[in-house]
This record gives sequence, C-alpha cells and structure tokens, in this order.
Amino acid sequence: MDMVRKTQGLMIMDNNLLGSFKPKRWFEEIKINQTLDPVYKIATKQQLVMYAGASRDFVPIHYDYQVAQNAGHDQVIIHGALKTAWLSQFVSQWAGVNSFILELEVQYRAIDFPGEKLICNGKVVKKTLGEFYGIVDIEINLEKENGQISVPGKAKLAIPSKEKILE
Repeated sequence: MDMVRKTQGLMIMDNNLLGSFKPKRWFEEIKINQTLDPVYKIATKQQLVMYAGASRDFVPIHYDYQVAQNAGHDQVIIHGALKTAWLSQFVSQWAGVNSFILELEVQYRAIDFPGEKLICNGKVVKKTLGEFYGIVDIEINLEKENGQISVPGKAKLAIPSKEKILE
C-alpha cells in the first residue's frame, strides 16, 4: 500500500514510507565544509537581451555597446540580477527536489561581461535541525576565471530530513 505523508509542504510518496519521490539529498548526508560541485556559466549578448525582456530591466548598459563604451567598458555588462539567478539555480539544483531556499544574500563586487567563463561555487558552513526540515547554510560565490570573486554571498536552504519525516 502506498503511503503519502505531508510535513509542512514536503510530500513523500512511496511503497515503504520514503519511496519513489525520494529527495536528491538528505540533510543527514550533508557534511560541514562539504563543497558543491562547481557550475560554469558563460553569458551571451542574446541571453542578456532575453533576460532584459523577462526581467523588464532595460538599462541600456546591458545591451547597448555605445552606452557601455561611454561608461568605460569594452562591451555590455551582465545584469546583477542574472548573476543572482544563476547562484539561486546553482543551490536549488544541488539541493534537489523537496528542498527550497529560505534566504539568499549576495553582493555585487565586480562587473562581468558576456563571453567570460564564470564559476558558481559553494561550501556548507552550518547545519541545524529545524522543526520540519534540516537547515543548511552555504557560502556561495560567482568567481571569474582569474580567481576574482565578483559576487560573494550566502544561502540558507531547507533540506528534507529523514529524522523529521519519520517522526
């Protein structure tokens, strides 16, 4: 008989309580200082135009070469919010199904350009068991190929906990 159990928005369906909709990652399996596999991003000018339309951020420096050049840049620059979206996607995909972002904080420290190879990095720095989920704090950043951190930040994630599901 299939069981369905719902805990504060988390639903686990299965033939034996944890079953077929098993989370990608369990809180108990995550270790302090664990690093997330890096994810590489390279923005194109077309992507910036598409993002401008989707986000309604039509600041010309993101798509108009002349405006970017007048501001002292060799080319248009990547939207800060797009870089935040990449980091959000990075931690969401790492955490997997039934996990969610509680907090995301970033700082824009450098300008990034289309065609640059950028790297999303992360490291688990804290774990606590919440009322319904495990809570995982991760230091995140977007790094240029030369090692410069252009966007440092942190994320707080709710990750399914076997202990909480089986209570």
